[in-house]
Amino acid sequence: MRRFAAIFLARLDMAIGNAANIDSARRQTAGLTNLEVARLLMTHIGQAIFVFAYTLKDNLLSGSNFIGPTRLLNRVVELTNLAYVAVLVVLIPLASAALWRGRDLRLALLCAAILNIMVAGGLSFDQGDRLTVIALPLWATVLVMAAREVLTRREPASSTFGLKNA
Repeated sequence: MRRFAAIFLARLDMAIGNAANIDSARRQTAGLTNLEVARLLMTHIGQAIFVFAYTLKDNLLSGSNFIGPTRLLNRVVELTNLAYVAVLVVLIPLASAALWRGRDLRLALLCAAILNIMVAGGLSFDQGDRLTVIALPLWATVLVMAAREVLTRREPASSTFGLKNA
């Protein structure tokens, strides 16, 4: 995780104008202590959020680092990643509604695992589909569980607590 955070900090250092390129930014941020990192993030919270979101978007919409110069395969990977983003956009409100309605701890834990993967993806850079693919089984599971929770009808609770009228 420290390597991923170092890349994020280097990109933040470039965004705030402290470094001209990623290599010099990495050298400048490599020796920061945890307290110095926290201070840097709090001082530049707006830019830190922007760099994080921009990096996450880049990772979700990028091609593959493993295909090489094959243009057609790169385009297929980019379109696949775009489909993943569309699924994620649908998944967020659906899972939120299912969590609110069902209060299922399993669903909450799966969502936390997805969030963990997304946070790691926002801290690393130029990872392409490698980070997105890791979350796909979790996305599929949450999508099915959330859809089932939201789309099933529930009977209203009986006010007589199961007693028949006497």
